This record gives sequence, structure tokens and C-alpha cells, in this order.
Amino acid sequence: MAAHLFIQQHPASVVSLYAMFDNRGDLPSVERFRRYYQAMPTELQQSFYGKRLNKALAEGEERNVNNQRFVGQRVQSLAGKTPDGQELNAAQVFQQNKLTLVEFWASWCGPCRMEMPKYYGLHKQYQGRGFGMVGVSLDTNHNKWRQAIAEDSLQMPHLSELKGTSGEDMQRFGINAIPANLLVDETGKIVAVDIPYPKLKKKLQGAL
Repeated sequence: MAAHLFIQQHPASVVSLYAMFDNRGDLPSVERFRRYYQAMPTELQQSFYGKRLNKALAEGEERNVNNQRFVGQRVQSLAGKTPDGQELNAAQVFQQNKLTLVEFWASWCGPCRMEMPKYYGLHKQYQGRGFGMVGVSLDTNHNKWRQAIAEDSLQMPHLSELKGTSGEDMQRFGINAIPANLLVDETGKIVAVDIPYPKLKKKLQGAL
């Protein structure tokens, strides 16, 4: 994402600090943001926004660790319906693939809209070798959800309860910040939670 590139090029800039603070809810970025933060000058770390960012990163780190409790559990089904109002047999989708990424996102989530095409690129590259992908949206507006799918050309199964963070799956899997994801095997067993793009790419290269 653009924020990472700017921060890498301007590690001592207050603008980089603001960029991390604005994107503090992006769970996959927490680990990298912590490294960027620790490399910043002490005066930036101790500034008002520096302290707020440190607290936000700590909360994100705790959330990431907490979410790992789902590894090993099985996903038998997913709530919500497709954009056409149909139910999806999630177990069947999982059985058809060696690995399936369940990506939680929303049309209004900027980081999601930037991250999703990268993951989807892996889906297109490896789908013939056993990698599937399902998008689960936290949208509440059906039209905006469908429009985002079309705009980003995401040709894969999609589901949404159209209930935001109040949806059944959001509560079941502790999804309170997005983007977030679950990587499951053909039996529906969760093998990774919030797996970053580089790690997923490496895993697919080794497994498929």
C-alpha cells in the first residue's frame, strides 16, 4: 500500500507517523508498523500522536495474538448470502480446494480495497492448482457491496449478512477490524489467521 512505501522512504517524517496512525486498524500492517515506529526518532515516538500510535499498535498486537486461538478450529459453514440472495455451501468450496482464503472486507474499507486485489491475484494464479477464495463483506448497503465487487473485478464467491460487525460470522470469529482473513484447508480446518500476503504467497508456492 502507498502508506508503506512513503514510510519506508521517509522513516523520520511526522507525516509517516500520521500515515501509520490513520491506518492503525489495518491488522496485517501492525507488525510492519511496529518496526517502522521503533525506527523513528525518540521525539516522534514520545509525541502526542506517537504515544497514541504506540497504544493502538499494542491493541492491534494483542488482537492479532488473540485471533490465533482460532487456528485448528473447523469452519463448517459461513453465514450470509451471495449478492444474488443465494446461500453458499462453504464446506463444498473448501473440499474443492487444498487451501481456501476467507477474506473479510467491505466496500468502504480503503485498506481492504488495496489489499484484496493482491490476494485475488494469487487466487487467479493458483486456482487451477487448488487455491480458492471467498469474500465475506461487512457491508450494510447491498448496492455499494455489489458495486465494489464489480469495480475491483473480484470474480469469486462472495457472501454478506449486510449487518456490519454485528453479523454472525463477525462475532463467531472475533472480526472487529478489517481486512482480516482465515486460511482453511480442504476439511475446513483453520490453518492460519490474518496471514499477510508475502507469507500466503510463500505458503502457496510450497504447498501447491
